[in-house]
Amino acid sequence: LFRNNDSAVVLVDLLERSNTAYRIRSGERTFFTYRLVSDISNIIRFSKDPSDTESFMHIYYKLGLFITKEIAVNACKSSKVNNISVFSALLGQDIQLGGNQEKIVKQLKAQSEQLTEMSAVQALNTIRYEMGYGDYMQRRGLDASKFEILLLLAKNVAGIYELLDRLGELNTIMTKHKDDANCLFTLSTIHSSKGLEYDCVYIADVFDGVLPQTTKEQQKDNESIRAY
Repeated sequence: LFRNNDSAVVLVDLLERSNTAYRIRSGERTFFTYRLVSDISNIIRFSKDPSDTESFMHIYYKLGLFITKEIAVNACKSSKVNNISVFSALLGQDIQLGGNQEKIVKQLKAQSEQLTEMSAVQALNTIRYEMGYGDYMQRRGLDASKFEILLLLAKNVAGIYELLDRLGELNTIMTKHKDDANCLFTLSTIHSSKGLEYDCVYIADVFDGVLPQTTKEQQKDNESIRAY
């Protein structure tokens, strides 16, 4: 049992890898469409193909490039017309960058190119702590537990592109999974369980902030704090 279906993702990954039969209670697969997961996926796609203008437009302001939308759009146009990477377009003569902007673009270009040489875990940490995405996470108050799930999945793949492929596979697996009627192992949210139908229960992710969970509003109320 777990609080929300995000916790099932890592378990399903391990069960599928070990060819272990399981049942899973139906629930939303929101993990794969959560903003943080989509952002990380777009950053990986762009590192793989720096001519991917669609991914670039989703991420450029989340990586601390400090360029305007107009500059980003013009760079994407130049990339398509001249059949060059977006980085090359940004650093070309058609785009006028300030001295510091040019330095940041060159740094991000180098970091993006290095992702392919790293382990998936190293690449994720580079995206968060060196490429500026962690600052965006903090500013927007994004759920960092989603990043922790990505790190756990990353431990079971070689590189960052394999992680991207695995996310797609897991999304499909969890959408189309057919339960084994004779299987005695069930994955379920606490909410979906009736409470007494299982002889043996393991409760996953029992740690502060996840299970039990508390909100910022509850943290302001003394009675709620005592109950928590």
